[in-house]
Amino acid sequence: MHKLMHKLAHKLRSNSAQACAHTLSLIGEGVQCVQIVQGYDEARRALQLAHSVDEVKDMRDKAQAMAAYARQAKDTELVEWATEIKVRAERRAGELLAGMKINGERAQQGGDRSKSHDTTLLDLGVSRDQSSRWQKLAAVPEEQFEQAAADHERT
Repeated sequence: MHKLMHKLAHKLRSNSAQACAHTLSLIGEGVQCVQIVQGYDEARRALQLAHSVDEVKDMRDKAQAMAAYARQAKDTELVEWATEIKVRAERRAGELLAGMKINGERAQQGGDRSKSHDTTLLDLGVSRDQSSRWQKLAAVPEEQFEQAAADHERT
């Protein structure tokens, strides 16, 4: 991962301000180029600390946009970085969705919404398919998940 961050830092130093601005527009306002270089660790920390599906879904969507940009730029390392953040965000969203279900904070699709605090997947902008996939991803034991991520990084 250090090699990837070094390469990304080099690209950011050598690219024009316009390319940097375009990259920043994809990942959000107020972000400095230096923060992009540190972005991987920061994104992982932010995902661990996130307490809402909306927050995690926003990070996932930004990572997905970054991966699309990287594919257009034919930057396979950046695609891998962004894809890993996206998958980690989906896993975290699955954890949060499962917790909401257990705690009774989420109404079942088409179910009773008589409690004003109940939220549906539709309210969260999450499809039933996404919810199912993300919760299955969250159910994978952490050690197994991290091993799969490490194996993927080596290939």
